[in-house]
Amino acid sequence: MKNVLAALAALFCTAFLLPSCSKKSQDNFNRQEPVNQLLETTVISGQPYTFNIGTPGSLTVSRQATHFQVSQTGTDENGLAIYRYSSTAGYVGADEVALAYSPGNASSNNNSGCQGSHTSDETATSIVIKLNVTK
Repeated sequence: MKNVLAALAALFCTAFLLPSCSKKSQDNFNRQEPVNQLLETTVISGQPYTFNIGTPGSLTVSRQATHFQVSQTGTDENGLAIYRYSSTAGYVGADEVALAYSPGNASSNNNSGCQGSHTSDETATSIVIKLNVTK
């Protein structure tokens, strides 16, 4: 009986007395970055769409599209940053992707022991592409 009471007391302490996340701290997890550029475009279902940034730099997907067969960043033959999208076969409706773009060469060595590609908040641009997928 003592073991049951001890287990119930431990469960009570764990569930009700330990500090939990407040609504304010939970909002930080769902906070979205401000959009610097919003694009709306219509694409035919299953057909490729390419968005060319027009300059070299680092382009990454920060929030993936939902109904995609292809949704990726890369570079074109001239080294310019691009985004490619194609919807899943037969999908018709709305889709959306969020991209983060940093112009120029984004590779860095920031003296923190971390090397590689990084996005600087000062130069990063948030791009949201709203895709209207039609037949």
